[in-house]
Amino acid sequence: MLDLRPPAALTVRRRIPRDVAVFTAYQFALIAIVLVVAARHGVGIHGLSYRFRQWDASWLLSIAHHGYQPDGPRGPAIAFFPLYPATVRAVMFFVPKDVVAAFLVTAVASVVGHTAFYRALRSRPELADGAASVLVLLLLWPTTLYFSLLYTEGFYLALTGGFLWFLFADRIGPAAALAALAALTRQPGFLCAVPLAVWVASDVRLPWSRRARRLGWLALPAAGYAVFLVINRVVYGSWFAFVHELRTHWYKRTAPLTETIPTAVRFLRDPDWYFGWTNIADHALVLVALAVFVAWPIACRRRFDRCRWALLAWGAVQWMFIASSASSKTGVGWISSTRYLMLVLPLFVAIVDLVRNRRWIVCSLGAIGALFALMVVERWMNRHWTA
Repeated sequence: MLDLRPPAALTVRRRIPRDVAVFTAYQFALIAIVLVVAARHGVGIHGLSYRFRQWDASWLLSIAHHGYQPDGPRGPAIAFFPLYPATVRAVMFFVPKDVVAAFLVTAVASVVGHTAFYRALRSRPELADGAASVLVLLLLWPTTLYFSLLYTEGFYLALTGGFLWFLFADRIGPAAALAALAALTRQPGFLCAVPLAVWVASDVRLPWSRRARRLGWLALPAAGYAVFLVINRVVYGSWFAFVHELRTHWYKRTAPLTETIPTAVRFLRDPDWYFGWTNIADHALVLVALAVFVAWPIACRRRFDRCRWALLAWGAVQWMFIASSASSKTGVGWISSTRYLMLVLPLFVAIVDLVRNRRWIVCSLGAIGALFALMVVERWMNRHWTA
C-alpha cells in the first residue's frame, strides 16, 4: 500500500512532510521511466523535446508565447483555456526555455495536487481510512503519464485537489476561489460549483438563511468561466468561439446521453481499431465509470454521508460532461476519455468504497493500471495516439 515515509534521499535537516516526499518521488519516477523508455528507443534530448511539444502541448505553448490569435493556423488554440499557459508564460520570465518552464509548472502543481487531494481525504474521519488506497489508484491510472507532460492535468489537479481540501475544511471562500481558477484551466472546472452547492446546502448546523448567503460564493466559479467567455468575445468576436473550434478542428460536439451511450455500445461491439486499444479503453471505461457511480450510493447506502453526497454529485456531473461528447467521426466522441476520467477524483473514492478498501483488490487494480500506464508511455514515445 502507499508508504508515506519519506525516501532517505529526500530526508533533510528539516523533515519534508511524508506525503510531499512520496508524491515528489512519484514525479521523479515518472520522468525516470520516460528517460529509460527514451534510451531504449534511441531518443535523445532533442527527440524528447519534440515529443513534449506534441499534441495539446503545442497549442498550450503557442498560447504561452503568443496568446490567442483569431487568424491564421493558431486560431483553434481558443479551444484551450488560458490559466495554465499564462502561468507558464510567467515562469518563462525566470526560465526562458518554454519546455522547461512548462515542465516545472506541471511537476510542482502535480505534487501539490496529489498532496492536497490526499490531505482532503485524510481530514475527514469518514474518508481517512481509504485515503491511501484512493491515491494508489490515482497514481497508477493508465494515463498517469499526463501528470508529468506539458498538459493541464497536473495544474488542474492542484486546483481541484485544493478546492476539495478547503471544501472539506468548510472554508467556502478559498474553495470557491480555486473553483474559479479551475474554470479558467479546463472546461469542466466550473462544475466545482456543484459539490460546493451540495456541501453548503446540506450543512444542517446552519439555518437556511445562512446557507442561502453562503451559496452566494457560487458566483466565483461562474465568474471564472465568464472571464474565458469574455476572452472569446473580445479576441474572436464570439462568446463561444471555442465551441466552434472544437466542432470544426477536433470534430467534438455535445449530444444527449440517449445518443452517445448507444453509439459507444455499438462501437464496442464492432470497434474501429484505427487508434488501437486506447480507443477501446476510452469507451469501456466511461461505461464502467457509470456503473461505479450508480452502484456507489446503493451498495454503500448505510455509510453515505455528507462528504460522499458532495463527491457523488461532483463525479456525476463530470461523468455526464465526458459522456455527452459526440463526433461526426465514428469512435472519436469519447477519445481521450481515459485521460479525462483520471481527473474525476470522486471516481477513485467510489471504487475504494465499493471494494470495501480491500488492499489486495486495490493493489491488483493498481498493478493493472500500472501495466497499461507503461504501454501508454511506449505509445507516447512512438508518437502514436495515447488515449
